[in-house]
Amino acid sequence: MPGHGLTHQLIIDAKSVTNNDRLVSNSLKDYIAINEALALGYPSGLETDYAGASGFEYNDVLVQPTSLLPSRRGATSVHTNLGECLDSSLLPSSIIAHTELLQDTPALNQSTYPSFRGATVSRGANNTGLKKWEYAQEYGPRVSWPPEDRENNPDFDSEGVMPVLSKSIDTLVRTAVFEPVFQEILHFYSTYLSRIYYDYAVVNEDTMGWILERFKLSKAGKYAILATATLFRSNYEQSPSTRSLRDHTKELHAIALKQLDLELNSIEVSPQAKLVALEEMTRYEYFANTSSNYFPHLTQSASTVREILQSDTIDLLSLSGNDTHDIRCFAWCDITNSMATSRPTLLNYESNLECTQHFDWEDAHANPSKGIEWIYGCPDVIAVLMARTVALKHLKIPKEERLSRGAKLEQLIFGWRFRPTHAKGSVMRVARVGVQEMWRHAAIIHIHQAIFRSDPTHSVVRDSVKSIIKIAYTLKPGVNPDCFLSIPYFIAGAFAISPKDRYTLKSRIIGCGNEPILRNLAVNLDDVWARTDSTGRFSSWSDKENSAIFF
Repeated sequence: MPGHGLTHQLIIDAKSVTNNDRLVSNSLKDYIAINEALALGYPSGLETDYAGASGFEYNDVLVQPTSLLPSRRGATSVHTNLGECLDSSLLPSSIIAHTELLQDTPALNQSTYPSFRGATVSRGANNTGLKKWEYAQEYGPRVSWPPEDRENNPDFDSEGVMPVLSKSIDTLVRTAVFEPVFQEILHFYSTYLSRIYYDYAVVNEDTMGWILERFKLSKAGKYAILATATLFRSNYEQSPSTRSLRDHTKELHAIALKQLDLELNSIEVSPQAKLVALEEMTRYEYFANTSSNYFPHLTQSASTVREILQSDTIDLLSLSGNDTHDIRCFAWCDITNSMATSRPTLLNYESNLECTQHFDWEDAHANPSKGIEWIYGCPDVIAVLMARTVALKHLKIPKEERLSRGAKLEQLIFGWRFRPTHAKGSVMRVARVGVQEMWRHAAIIHIHQAIFRSDPTHSVVRDSVKSIIKIAYTLKPGVNPDCFLSIPYFIAGAFAISPKDRYTLKSRIIGCGNEPILRNLAVNLDDVWARTDSTGRFSSWSDKENSAIFF
């Protein structure tokens, strides 16, 4: 990975440190981490030019990652000029000039190192530079991706499906006609597949063809997908190009927003195409932590789903077929958003749980045409029960009846027997059993938060928090399946009491990946703990007015 492993240790003579100033020594990697941490969610009110604030300068060089795509004579290179591939009529001049840098891969050399110019950090308590440095140490990126020697590293492909994906890509390159810019999407999936789909072994030779169909279906969706792909590069390519990539991502998102408005208001665009665009848009906005766009687009998605289904109710356990993919993704976002905000779901969720005991659901989570477990990691039944918990919270019934129904839900979650997990390797198979149990305990804690209004000292809550922590210790941080567990970590963290447990769960959230949304969750945990400790009374994440938190 470009820039990975390059260090430029700045040796500072301790004797030269004065009483007024302290030189900050660090490596290029740490410098990048500081800038990344700032970009990944530095607290409002202190946003300034990151490079200037840090005391470093660097040559802003775009560094292209090594591509996993199959090469053949006549195939389009992944280094294609994006300015030529995208619709130039939609692109501002800055983005065209920016993307011209993608044609070549410059080599890192001494000129690309940051130029240390005696950066100083005042020892004053209110010094912004020191605060930013401290923030970077706590919230900076921790995951390096893709791992070195990816072909032999089980963290990159523990399921051994990359050869299948490569074959799918090769077939597509040989047989399909697509825009050169789609090569960026091929690179995105070939690099981040196990970070995009929980059970990524569902990939087959038709997968990339299906993704190409989605790419062609909507211009808004196309630019949103490109924005997500570029965002992942900016999050994980720890190189001096990070800030440029992030700026490029925002410009792509801006183009997608303009296209989305046109498509949503067009009678010529089908509801299915509109939903694809909205789903890709909300996916980007989730990872980018842009709640101001995410919430309105989720509401628009609800209206589109209602139009497609001709109903206000979704049966998540019965939906099947690739054409229901975006409906299922919306359902998950709707349920988790309601859990985060303590507001009713936008649509209703009703499913017959008994059907899961009689029908052939053994492979449901490994089937891309059913459920959401293969995408997000949460068992489908648990998702349905969490939706029931949200609905019960907002149901206008006597308190005694609400508590009685809540107790039945709790018993159902505790007693539910999950289907066997599917994985090629024993380690992953065991890990996925742990993930199922973690979601069980997260759902239990959620019932106590939403229905019983329990505090962290409640024995059931305390036991579930401990169980989640114990399971977490069995999972390697930052890789599949751990990278899909930020919600259980957050829910458990909100009810953690001891400093050790709090530190563990907050660290696990940040360690899931480098996405800004994870920093938002960690900052909100700090806020929950601060309010709880200052008042002596448990403060839930949903108690704060105008909270921007979302799962």
